[in-house]
Amino acid sequence: AHDGIWTTAVGGIRYQGDFDYRLEYLFNEAGWSREEFQEARQSLLILQTTQPQNVLRFAKPGLELRTQQYLYASIRMADLGEKKDMTIFLRDLYSMADQSQALQFVTERNLSDSVVGYFEADSFIGDDETEFGMIYNYQISAGAKWTL
Repeated sequence: AHDGIWTTAVGGIRYQGDFDYRLEYLFNEAGWSREEFQEARQSLLILQTTQPQNVLRFAKPGLELRTQQYLYASIRMADLGEKKDMTIFLRDLYSMADQSQALQFVTERNLSDSVVGYFEADSFIGDDETEFGMIYNYQISAGAKWTL
């Protein structure tokens, strides 16, 4: 197989105006094929108590995205609000291997020249056996980012 060198390719279309729209196709060679993902999932779910090393398969570098083909769509709405200091992002990452998806809503607001407050809500859609369905159903976070 490979010696740690993998191909990642992204192609798509983008329109930038008042809003920024993107539709992209992502190929991730480091990820598993549909069949390999099913085998890895089975070994993780069924054999995890007798073979703990199966859990490590899901922590393999390059498998932040676990399969090979995705569609990505996003809308970015910048310069919103009275002071034009807010940005909203809507993102959708769709796994073509198992038809699961990760949806994300993010809003960021400048609190000062170096601090940005943010709120993020993620939703993972798919059966329990799918790439994104194996993750939490929902995830919410809020906080501030400080730039020096």
